[in-house]
Amino acid sequence: MKQGPIALIDENMPVIVVAINKGHYDKTVSNIQEIKALKGKVIAIVTAGGETVKALADHVIEVPETLECLPTINHHSLAIIVLPYGSTLRKKCTPTAELIKIDDRRIKKEKTPKLKGRLNQDWSESSGTNSSRSKSKREVKKMNNNNNIPKVIDIVVNNDLCIGCGMCVYKCPSKALEMGWNENGFLVPSIIDDCDSNGDCLSVCPFNPFPKKEVKTEDELAEKYLPDTNQFHKKIGKYNNIYAGYSNEFRLSSSSGGLATYVCAELLEKKIVHHIFSIKETSKPNTHYEYSVSSNKTDLLIASKTRYFPVTLATVLKEIDKLEGTIAIVGVACFIKSIRLAQHSDPKLKEKITFLIGIICGGVKSRFFTEYLASKMDIKVANIQKPQFRKKDITSTANDYSFTCSDMDQEEKAIRMKTVGDMWGTGLFKANACDFCDDVTTELADISLGDAWLDPYYKDGSGTNVVVTRSLIAENLIKEGITNKDLVAGLLPLEDFLASQQGSFNHRHTGLPSRIKMAKKNNQLIPPKRYENENVTTDFKIVQNQRMKIRAKSLEVWRNSPDAKSFDIAMGKSLSWLRCFTKINHKRKGVTHKKNRLFEIIQERFFSKK
Repeated sequence: MKQGPIALIDENMPVIVVAINKGHYDKTVSNIQEIKALKGKVIAIVTAGGETVKALADHVIEVPETLECLPTINHHSLAIIVLPYGSTLRKKCTPTAELIKIDDRRIKKEKTPKLKGRLNQDWSESSGTNSSRSKSKREVKKMNNNNNIPKVIDIVVNNDLCIGCGMCVYKCPSKALEMGWNENGFLVPSIIDDCDSNGDCLSVCPFNPFPKKEVKTEDELAEKYLPDTNQFHKKIGKYNNIYAGYSNEFRLSSSSGGLATYVCAELLEKKIVHHIFSIKETSKPNTHYEYSVSSNKTDLLIASKTRYFPVTLATVLKEIDKLEGTIAIVGVACFIKSIRLAQHSDPKLKEKITFLIGIICGGVKSRFFTEYLASKMDIKVANIQKPQFRKKDITSTANDYSFTCSDMDQEEKAIRMKTVGDMWGTGLFKANACDFCDDVTTELADISLGDAWLDPYYKDGSGTNVVVTRSLIAENLIKEGITNKDLVAGLLPLEDFLASQQGSFNHRHTGLPSRIKMAKKNNQLIPPKRYENENVTTDFKIVQNQRMKIRAKSLEVWRNSPDAKSFDIAMGKSLSWLRCFTKINHKRKGVTHKKNRLFEIIQERFFSKK
């Protein structure tokens, strides 16, 4: 599509699309996606098998399939002729000569003067000075550039689905994108140069609402990139084994059991990879942490902590072509997915990026989260220094950790997270995209690491990891570590692992259909998801709705008044309602569970065959 037609499209503009399931079908799909992003109404004329277009279009006219050389002069042309004819009849317009019977005097008195005046105006404007003409050309060029918006901006960022991974910046052939802070404290791409809108930026986005069929969800990508697995579970994807344990060397210097640092160190020391992309402290203004390169163990140890602060891969992806050797990358699920999508579009990246370490994530937080915690300790936003999000207390439990940071005087202050309240289950300061992620366990990584939030592991304040191996390299690293006694770890039963992540499964799987329905009601584009058809109880729908409201409100309140005391007051009522709705949901779930168990017992005792 060209810039002229694109400029005409809005929610009131119907667009007729001929989508033959042959030839340039993919380009046609891309054009439809662009129309939908501009909220245009699509009337699609399709042949059998055009399922992708059917899913996107508002109205579909299906015509019989014919020989490839015939459709343009056969069924489709007939449909295009019938559509305007039918429209004129519906609007009670008669296409006869009566439509052109016009009063000559009316033309002379009304139409001609207006037309002549308009022509004179246009002529005087077009016959101005050279500078006037140049200015007009500049304005036209500016208008054209504004219409040629990168697809990832138009479809993802403008729909509040950006997670800030930065892969679009790396893949943009026009170099038209740059990462920066938005008004809600998240890193998102913005336009800095002319864009050719070829769609590369959108193809690598983990929240692309219109992915290709072969990379539609994590399931399709896992089939392609995790061939060495021998087990599968619907909630955790493809895998080899599940472990719980910790690293003897790195446990106390890490946020959890130290296994992420251990795996990275082993990858470097065994020369499996030559560089690690992970998160480290930075001195850049307004940015406490960013992705950087570690090529030895000393550099790596600086990055051995959990950071609940927005970061982007864009800071290191530009180094890929400059570095010799292979690379491993540490990231949360959506970042890992963006890397797999990039490897799909450019197979050379699979040879360069040979190992992915997935961090099981509870949601990406705005930088407002850090500012809020600092404000709770009376540290002003401008004075925040070296925030640490998971300072352990080895004499307490694993979930009894503190947030610490220093002010301009380098005085470190700490606040126990238990005293702050629930910052994860409420949705406070969370990215909107996280509400439409159904990958709880970083299913596309070679190895997935998280916290062992279950008995007896959580009672140990030193920290314990759960580990899911998904490649032979990952499996061998863990087994060798156990054999060499570098790791204290053992196999974890599947049901125990599922229990350790039950809260995330409830929110991201069970509650997802409710959030999707609410988003679609507001005409928001949503990427394809695997849990769209789950049954959601009315009680849980109410909880989901309240969480979404709290997420949005928390960002707005902090943006307008960045002070912890006023924030707590402003959010108090909404959080109280959420606690109330959650209690009701839990109680009814308990009653339902007891009733079901009672029916099972009755069935077993009185109706089962002996």
